[in-house]
Amino acid sequence: MLRLLVLLLPVPLAAAPSLALSLSVDLSGLLNPQITADAQGNLIVAGMVSDCSRPVVNPISSCGGYWIAKLDPTGATILFATYIGSPVQPGRPRGAVLESVRADLAGNIVILSTASQTSLPAVNAMQSAVNGQSNLHLAKLAADGSGFLYATYLGSSGSDFAYSLALDGSGAAYVTVFTRSFDFPGAPQFTYEQNLLLKFSTDGQRLIYISVFTPQVPAGSLRVDASGSAQASYPYEIFQFSPDGSSSRRIPLPQWVTTHSPLAFLTGDGGFWVAGTASDSLLPVTPDAVQSSDMRVPYLRIQQGQANPAMQPMTGYGIDGFAVDPIERFRIYAATTTGLFKSEDNGSTWSQLYPSAVQSVLMDPFDQNTLYIVAGTLIPNGMFLRSQDRGQTWARFAAELTDVGYYGHSIAADPQTPGKLYIAGGPFYHSEDGGGHWSGGWGGSWGAILPPQITDGSGELGDQALVVTADPSVAGRVYVLSQTSCIGFCPIELTLARSDDGGASFTLLKNAFHPQIDPSTGDVFAPNLPAGQLTVFRGGNFDVPEVLVSPGKIVSMAFDPQNPGTLYVALDTGDIYSSGDGGRSFQYLATLPTPAANLAVGDGGVIHASQSAHATDGFAFRFDGLGNVIYGTYLGGGQTTVRAAAIAPNGHFFLAGSTGAGLPIVNAIQPLFGGAQDGFLA
Repeated sequence: MLRLLVLLLPVPLAAAPSLALSLSVDLSGLLNPQITADAQGNLIVAGMVSDCSRPVVNPISSCGGYWIAKLDPTGATILFATYIGSPVQPGRPRGAVLESVRADLAGNIVILSTASQTSLPAVNAMQSAVNGQSNLHLAKLAADGSGFLYATYLGSSGSDFAYSLALDGSGAAYVTVFTRSFDFPGAPQFTYEQNLLLKFSTDGQRLIYISVFTPQVPAGSLRVDASGSAQASYPYEIFQFSPDGSSSRRIPLPQWVTTHSPLAFLTGDGGFWVAGTASDSLLPVTPDAVQSSDMRVPYLRIQQGQANPAMQPMTGYGIDGFAVDPIERFRIYAATTTGLFKSEDNGSTWSQLYPSAVQSVLMDPFDQNTLYIVAGTLIPNGMFLRSQDRGQTWARFAAELTDVGYYGHSIAADPQTPGKLYIAGGPFYHSEDGGGHWSGGWGGSWGAILPPQITDGSGELGDQALVVTADPSVAGRVYVLSQTSCIGFCPIELTLARSDDGGASFTLLKNAFHPQIDPSTGDVFAPNLPAGQLTVFRGGNFDVPEVLVSPGKIVSMAFDPQNPGTLYVALDTGDIYSSGDGGRSFQYLATLPTPAANLAVGDGGVIHASQSAHATDGFAFRFDGLGNVIYGTYLGGGQTTVRAAAIAPNGHFFLAGSTGAGLPIVNAIQPLFGGAQDGFLA
């Protein structure tokens, strides 16, 4: 198992990117794993281990608490692999914690730790053992892994914690330490609890300087520029030290930056870069930004393969469902977190009909003026409302069904039978007169047989009817997906049952899934059944399943009643595919920034899609020496997180992390989104 880690390698990048790495070592199980590279492009992997089962090549030791390996630039050949330090004793605390690993220009490997026991080697040491409760430990391993050039402890009689490591061009180590003592070796007099910057000589035999400074938090990152000036970056500020360590300058970060846990880097002109992750659209981006906002719209209109937001959009973080007028298909309703919205122009513009959260919307198939909604966000406080004037006024209905809503809700209408309504929300109910009277409900003192009167005599008790779906092609045919349970300890499973008499009796079906029904043909589709495929029961015949080749993991489906056999599927990658032959073949249509949780088909084959409007995107901002923004941009694909950043000597700024679909792609090693979550480097 290969554990994926975000890393920024201090090696030159070619103009045309390429990637040819397949590590021959197993990174799973390493604690505090570290990956870096030397100037020759060799990869260095290190981490803490609990046993000595990993491979060794020309080792210093065949067992220890750390394992470190150097691989060639392809990652395929281990140049050396060795253990370091004392083995971990079962049931006893570790003697040291690995903090950081770096390589100097000669390929030597410098290792920084916080040690609470004398469990790491001492070679040409300034201090040969732990002094106090914990000290730093700094070691330089030869480039070929043959031995230590030096390895030393350093610390006070109290507690010292190593945090960050950086190397200059000569291989001298710079270390930040947080100390809780008054007698750190070589340090000036200071009050209890201080942060120290230490510069060691290249051979590790002496301290060049110790600088005392006071950031608002103890942990930060460290780098050294070509002049030998150390720069310690923290969430609230950057500290820049003179090359001899005698003076320092504190550069506070703007307050809006500090709320996003930024990564900060000084530039040669006295300014700085900051990068991080944001989930709002309030950052002060500049007009030349790559992306001017991270705010997504919840609705996209797809026509001829082009996905665009509405000219007059709706608000809210997400859409829970659509309803399309079956006669005038340019009229669309959307249930959202901020209300019910209506479009009279096939999704180009939207207006609000109901002012608070709506969980679902249903249009009466026999009366264009009548709408049903489930309003409210808190279960069981949701309520059923009906409008008989296309949403201008609303009145409660089904108020007597007080036990509905504890387990969610679902409402459907029979397009073949006027007045026939269904509700599932724990119990299952059906009405013959448009909701005036209801039948069904709880069938027992503890639970209900759901659906009622299961004809196979299984006797399973199920107290959660989850979803009700009416078959538009057959009068009285309705499907109920329920969650079965029993008294005592037993598996909780999903079941699917069908009624052909409007909910009076049910037959339990073999497969359990949320049925998707083509209204023109009565074909019942089961997405991702079996896993990664698509099964269809033509005309609702469950005795003859037809397994189709699916384009991917389907998250939603929709059918075009104006074109029988035409369907659309949305994948977890954000891709939309269409089929004109009942799912036997698919064609790529479009890619959305995030997966479409709901799809609907309006007039002329226009697709209405919902996506999450809540986004996390990366950002990068360049400030001048006075703290003014001179460049700022968002960078993301809907669910993007910046986990690492770096600044190159030529001023180029690098970002790396994880992302969903929709990230801007330029000169890409991998131009297409792989699915779920990918790494990125920009």
